[in-house]
Amino acid sequence: MVSLLGLAACADDSQIIYPEVRAVSLGFEDVANADTDWSAVRADLESVNANAVHLAVGRVEWSAFPWAKHADRNSSLVDETGTDYVQRAIDEVGTQPDGTPRRIVLTIDALIPELIAADPELAGVDASGQRSESFSSASALADGPVGDRLVEMVGYVARTYDADEVTLTETMFDGSTFGDDDRELYMSMFGAADWPRDADGAIDTGHPSIGAWRSQVIAQLASRARVAANAAGSELALDVRTSWEDPVSGRAESGHDLSVLAGAVDRLIVWNYFGMSGASGDDSTTLTRAFRDAGIDPTMVTMSVGLWTDDGDVLLDPADFGAGVRASASYGVTSVAVTPRSLMTRAHWDALASVWSAE
Repeated sequence: MVSLLGLAACADDSQIIYPEVRAVSLGFEDVANADTDWSAVRADLESVNANAVHLAVGRVEWSAFPWAKHADRNSSLVDETGTDYVQRAIDEVGTQPDGTPRRIVLTIDALIPELIAADPELAGVDASGQRSESFSSASALADGPVGDRLVEMVGYVARTYDADEVTLTETMFDGSTFGDDDRELYMSMFGAADWPRDADGAIDTGHPSIGAWRSQVIAQLASRARVAANAAGSELALDVRTSWEDPVSGRAESGHDLSVLAGAVDRLIVWNYFGMSGASGDDSTTLTRAFRDAGIDPTMVTMSVGLWTDDGDVLLDPADFGAGVRASASYGVTSVAVTPRSLMTRAHWDALASVWSAE
């Protein structure tokens, strides 16, 4: 099966293929919404030959499904209607027109603004002492209640919905890892006596050991989540940020050194949001080539093409979007996703159909 574009070879020896997994991502706005027009969603998926869907299922503090053990964290919509919105979404889009199941990927968001509002001690703290409003501390992820609940949620949704894959997203650090609890964790993991400091005694926030430590914290959490997912027959994936200068290790400050994370997960979902980085769709091969050259198995990579640009009011040009989707299936990468469904215009659907056509 090949697209209208066929199999193509680039001058730099990459081979662009027809991806085996072609996914569309549905956010909370689609999944946890009583008014979603599922016939329209199915028609869109069928128009582009999508054989997988990514479904946002909530956060540990807010779920789009009824979770009896943590009923206090159900979304208000779930409580009001009694509906399991995750199961409804799977029922609506989990099967292709020929009866073949679509690959189901359930995405858990790791941000915790409500938990932090209730218990500020869970928040990460930046080098100036300011608490994050949304991001957990490293210690709360590593050996605290936030990490424990994330692992529990991974296992629960994997078992309950027989998911092919469970993904952790927003599992990263925004610089808020410098509280006293995180200092203790850093010192215990690295055998250090303190944070690295500059000549003036301030924390050297850019020191390489900080990024290495953050990546190890995320990797350890992902390893625990992977055990929970695999026990239920699901794969564990991790959304990761992109560096165009150093695609493998360049986002270590976020905890996303891929050379560290790759061994802790079944799949890496790479945020190929080139429209936010001054890159073009065709530049996507820069990322896939770097992964291959670094020894990261390309079949464990999903390239997720986002519609955003560096101008928040402007969406990615449909032609460039299509080029990015096409170029993402290169250097051995066989899985491509587009996100989010809610922002796609008819022109974007048409561009995607031209790339993923089965004819």
